[in-house]
Amino acid sequence: MSSIPHSGGSAESVGDACKIGVVTVSDRASTGVYEDQSGPAILQFFHEAMESKWEALYRLVPDEQPLVEQTIIDLVDAQGCCLVVTTGGTGPAPRDITPEATQAVCQRMMPGWVRQAIVLSPYFTLQLVARHT
Repeated sequence: MSSIPHSGGSAESVGDACKIGVVTVSDRASTGVYEDQSGPAILQFFHEAMESKWEALYRLVPDEQPLVEQTIIDLVDAQGCCLVVTTGGTGPAPRDITPEATQAVCQRMMPGWVRQAIVLSPYFTLQLVARHT
């Protein structure tokens, strides 16, 4: 993964840092066929858009629904993330399970947040799905 820092925010911010999970789902990136670009793009967006202190926990996993679900659950329940952003998959293809895996463990989908992120940053694509608990 690129050298984009996994934390940010203004030094003038008050309160604790927000912990954010970033999950890229990709068979090929997870096996090293190519470098993940969507995870770093999400981190770059947070650097550009967030003034509050934040810390990101990044995960890169293959297109396996049980693994994606468990990764999201772990980020929220064990790691304390208040927001998990999932990205990746091959698009509308049989192996792309990112939306289904995200929805299976999601308490609240935030499609409006995704749309706003796309408007604010050229790094985002329509493949982005957000999860918030």
